[in-house]
Amino acid sequence: MATVLVAEDDDRQRDLVVSILRSEGHEVIGVEDGNKARDTSRALPPDVAVLDVMMPGLSGHDVCRIIGYEKLDVAVLMLTALGETDDVVTGLELGADDYLPKPYSPRELAARVRALTRRKAKTERSEQTVGNLTVSTETKTAKCDGKLVNLTRMELTVLHTLTSNVERTWTRREIIDAGFGYDYDGTERSIDMHVVNLRRKLADEGWTGSIDTVHGLGYTVGTPVSN
Repeated sequence: MATVLVAEDDDRQRDLVVSILRSEGHEVIGVEDGNKARDTSRALPPDVAVLDVMMPGLSGHDVCRIIGYEKLDVAVLMLTALGETDDVVTGLELGADDYLPKPYSPRELAARVRALTRRKAKTERSEQTVGNLTVSTETKTAKCDGKLVNLTRMELTVLHTLTSNVERTWTRREIIDAGFGYDYDGTERSIDMHVVNLRRKLADEGWTGSIDTVHGLGYTVGTPVSN
């Protein structure tokens, strides 16, 4: 799991967030103000920082700005007051990866952090090779035997998610969380259509691997068998 920094000046709220994330298996550091959040991010950058906007000393926005300016490898989730659109816009402009309005459900908070950790892991591993197929998030391309495969943005995202770990079976929801997060406005079943299109396009280009259905679960990548 991930290391998560939680910066929240309300003791009860901070303890709740820390408890929720620890129950998910994360290593969690809780601090009560923006200055400590900045210092912790510099000394031992966490995988994810959950930042309240309004805090003593430095605000959550200030900490987010520092993380971006100093190029710290930290995904940022901003906690904002319900309806405070300006807080949301400011946070995203400063480089926050996601935001969550208060009040929020423990389940949604856990899902947001889970999506950010998966997205960060995928970014760190930007290129996958499966047989004669190479998928790159850096160049946003997929190539078979060096030839570009014509994929839509959605198809490429699904393909990169599936090939990021060929040893696991991905449920539709996991594909959405890892690849799209909360930007996805389709249904889980629409993932099936993307997979159908991927199979057809990759087969046309002579891919030696496959996308296999695991009935009742989801999808996994079948890797080529070496001769």
